[in-house]
Amino acid sequence: MNLRTFGEYAKDISVPYVTSELERSSRVDLVLDVYLKDSLKMTARENRGTEARRRVLLNVKLSSYWKNVLRNDDNKDELFQFLANVSASQDTGDRVILSTIHKSVVSLNSVVKLDGLQPCSYKEADTRILLHVNDAINYEYKDTIIRTVDTDVVVLLFWQLPISRTWKTSETSGLLLAQGQISDIYQLARCIGPDMANRQILFHKRTIRPLTLQ
Repeated sequence: MNLRTFGEYAKDISVPYVTSELERSSRVDLVLDVYLKDSLKMTARENRGTEARRRVLLNVKLSSYWKNVLRNDDNKDELFQFLANVSASQDTGDRVILSTIHKSVVSLNSVVKLDGLQPCSYKEADTRILLHVNDAINYEYKDTIIRTVDTDVVVLLFWQLPISRTWKTSETSGLLLAQGQISDIYQLARCIGPDMANRQILFHKRTIRPLTLQ
């Protein structure tokens, strides 16, 4: 596929992928990282060297060197905002697409109540995902699938989910993790036992704060 601009990438790759998820679900949440200029991560990346700034707009040409473009946090931040806005602006009828943009959440579906999701000060998507999982559980969605390549999410799920839901023997709703294959979080938690699951947080590389809106 010969894609020339960011607009074509969104139209032919990003949006079809997101909307295809709605063929088997009623809600899709795009939870994205936030890149803050005063963060320790950005300072470390700047010390390693960054690439030139490249605007992300509908008619701007794509670079042949994606990895280089994504070494600049401003490029990634604008790309995420661009894709979030394009995805959330799709008319999907009674099905819902939510996208995070910095502390806020956007959606074309006016019926959706976003008060429980924003404003949110979490910079890392792996932590913010839990807020969206909790929101889906509160709205009694039958199943929740988390699609991620970050194994930190598993550790955070073991630690954050209420014990009463994690260890019950039969679920009326499922919590699944997609990392190449679909895994049932409840089943994983039961296999290793509650004590071991709760201790996994000790191996998490970040300082954990309570899951709250700020």
